[in-house]
Parts: sequence; structure tokens; C-alpha cells
Amino acid sequence: MKNQAKRVLMFGLMIAVALSMLLPNVSEAAAKKPAAVKAKTVKVYKSTSNTKTATVKVKWKKAKNAKKYRVAYKAKSKKSWKKVTTKKTAVTLKNLKGNTKYSVKVRSLNGKKYSKYSKAKTFKTKKLVKKPSKPDEPKPPIDEKPELKIDKSEVTLYVKDGYTATVTASGIDTDKLTWESSDEAVATVENGVITPVGEGKAVISVSGEDQKKECQVTVKSSAYQYVTAKDVLTSLASGNSEYELIDVRQNIDKSGLDMGSYTKAHVISALGAPMMSDEYDYLAADQCVENLKKVGLSNENGKKHVFICYYGGEIAQIGVKVARSLMGINNDDIYILESGQWSMDPEWSSMAKNPYEAPQYLIGMGTLKTGEAVQTMTKSQLTTAMTGEIKICNVLDVRVKADYDAGHIDGAVSASVKENDGSALKEEVQKAGKTSVFVLVGDGQGEDVAEAYQKMLGYGVAANQIVVLDGGMSK
Repeated sequence: MKNQAKRVLMFGLMIAVALSMLLPNVSEAAAKKPAAVKAKTVKVYKSTSNTKTATVKVKWKKAKNAKKYRVAYKAKSKKSWKKVTTKKTAVTLKNLKGNTKYSVKVRSLNGKKYSKYSKAKTFKTKKLVKKPSKPDEPKPPIDEKPELKIDKSEVTLYVKDGYTATVTASGIDTDKLTWESSDEAVATVENGVITPVGEGKAVISVSGEDQKKECQVTVKSSAYQYVTAKDVLTSLASGNSEYELIDVRQNIDKSGLDMGSYTKAHVISALGAPMMSDEYDYLAADQCVENLKKVGLSNENGKKHVFICYYGGEIAQIGVKVARSLMGINNDDIYILESGQWSMDPEWSSMAKNPYEAPQYLIGMGTLKTGEAVQTMTKSQLTTAMTGEIKICNVLDVRVKADYDAGHIDGAVSASVKENDGSALKEEVQKAGKTSVFVLVGDGQGEDVAEAYQKMLGYGVAANQIVVLDGGMSK
């Protein structure tokens, strides 16, 4: 028994000695600093995502003496790092933001000793998976109530012009609409057609389906405003006339009468917008409107619009009616030339109601060498215009300076169009102002005045402000 106890004791001593010999080696191994994880071995792979988060896997090569590894990661926009520790050489990073740049780095651990972190590696997570959209549920049909609308809220008419105005209602069947006038002594209405009766204001209303719309109607006097030839010519002579002249006679005269037509003879700078045909029949209202639109009649140019006919009578009145009733031109800016064309023509002055004994300021229509229609004036007309009481034109001699010096019309200025790229012409136009009336004098061949005409249009001079001396200096 004693021998057995001795053997057990001896065996225990031997184990103790052996352990004492081994322990220094274990301690020495635990104390060794682990090698760093090489950055080039750090790989990011298997990037996935779902509808809420993204996931990536990170792996690296084993480092010497490393027992564990610490992986640090963060979004590029963040400052603090999140950390995860593992015994393996790979880790899965979860709950990441989708489509976001991250940085990741790894260090090795051995007990309490550790290496430096590897150089941070950047990666980008996948975009999150979109949730499948649910098909739109069909919306129940909306029982919309039809909306009553009208195309005009204000209308101005004139007592005796003979024109009506139409207000169109939409959205509700016409047979369900009721039209009413607040004052039938001012205006009546039938199915949207408003007829002026007397001066004043009225409200035209239309109702239906428990809805109501109103249009304010103003009926004005049909009286006309007149302006004298002297006032018009004086304004034209200023170079910045407040008047815009509109000749409403027919454009082509087939009557053979000396009074002529717009084409044969019209007041200088007047625009042609006929209200009657070549056979002296009045044109339809829509054609009259179209002709006035062609010459640019509007409220926007700030001019007073003067309508001209033979003697200031019915044709001019038609132009006024069309302008104010159908085109909405401000009636305060519409005039009729008193005594009309005759007030400008000494030959007919004895027949005019209140003629202005003025020089003849009538011109005709011709063509340039290019075939372009242009206003023309005879030399006798030019002489009258240059020596009369009111001088309303600037005479520009567009020949070369040498020809001008050799002989020119008294009062004309040299404005060569072919020398120095027409600088003299441009200078004279600027001096007079582009709203002045200009008479071009050429050599009679037509090329110089045609070129000057085009240049002046480019300078901003209106075509009706340019007159060509018929025949030029050749006559």
C-alpha cells in the first residue's frame, strides 16, 4: 500500500516538472505580437441587398501569430467606426445602407497584443431592391357636374353701327340655357346675340343647371370724330406724326373718274385698306376686317387712326364701324379726314364741305426696277410739296455725289447709296427720323432708288413713308 502511494506521488512530481518546463513556452507564444493583415489581401465580395438593407462579405489572408481579427467599417460620410471581432478570416457585414460608399479595415489580435489596421479599402453597396408596386386600384367614376362657361366677359357696342356681338356659352346644352338682359333699353339678347339699343350699360346673363355667367355690355354713341387736312399735314411735317392714315377706297379704279382711287392717287404716307370692291360694292364685314389687319391696324402703336375716303363720307364711316365694333379699336383714337381726299386736292376743293386750301399732297403707285410696288410722285407734285405752306417730305438724292454736285433739285440733300456702303443715306435718315416722309431721287434707271428703298426699310422706315420721284433726274 505504501509502495502504491509512493508511485502516485512520484507520478505527480513528474507531471509537475513537465508542466514547469512547458509553461514558459506557452507564455512566450502568447506574448508574440501578431503580424498585420496586408491590405491587398482584403477583398470585398458577394454584395447583396434587399428592400431595406445591403450586405457584403469581407475576407483576407491569415496573419502570422493572429488568434483573432477585428474588422472596422463605416460609411464614408460618418466619423465613427463600427467594429466586429472574429476568429475566421472572413466576416459578413449586415444592415448596411444601399447604394452607399463604405470604408473597411482589418487588424489581427493575439491576446492583448494587436497589429496596426490595414489600409482602409473603399467599396459601394448595391442599390436597395424596390418594392413591387401595387397595381392602382380603379378609382370610382366621379359624377362631374358640367361647368357653364362663356367666351366673353365684356363687350362694347355702338348704337347705330349695325353690328351685334355674340357671346358663346359652353358646357351645358343650349336648350337648357336662359339668356337675359338687365336693361333692354340698352341691349337685348337672344341665344347669345347681343343687339345694341341705346347708350348705357347692361349685364347680359346666361343661366342653366343652377349656374350663371355674366357679360358686361357697354353701348356707346355712334358719333364720329373728324380731323382736318391741315392738322394731319402739320403733324406729318413734324417728322413724328401722331396720325396713321388709312385710305379705305377701292385699290383699283375702273370708273375713269378724275378723283381716282388709292392706286391712282392717295394722300402721302396713307395705307390702303379698301372697304369696297372695284365695282363700288361694299365688301363683306370679314373681308373689311382682314384688309384692316393687313395694314396693321391695332391699339398697340399708340397712333390716332384717320380713315380717308373721297369726301369723308359713308365709306370712311364703314371703316370706323368695322374698326371699333368688330376689331375692338379704341373709338377715342379713330377719326375721319374731314372732306376726305378732296380736302387734299385743289381740283376738287370747291366740292368739299370744308376744304383746306392746301398744296396737292397726292401720290400714286408705281413699281421699282425690281418690280416691287412703291409710292411715286411726279416732279410737279414734288415742286408743289417743296414750295407749299407745309413741307412734309425730306428729299434725298441717292445718286453718287459727283452727279449731285453737277445738278440737283432745290432742297434735296446728297445721300449717295452706292458710295461708302450708303453711309450718307443712313446719316440723313437718322437726322430726319425714321417716322418722317422721304422722297427718293435717282438717276432714272431705277437701280439706285431700289437699293436705297431696301436699305431704308432695314433702317426701320415704313414703306408708306417712302416715295420715289417718278423718272428721277432723267425727267
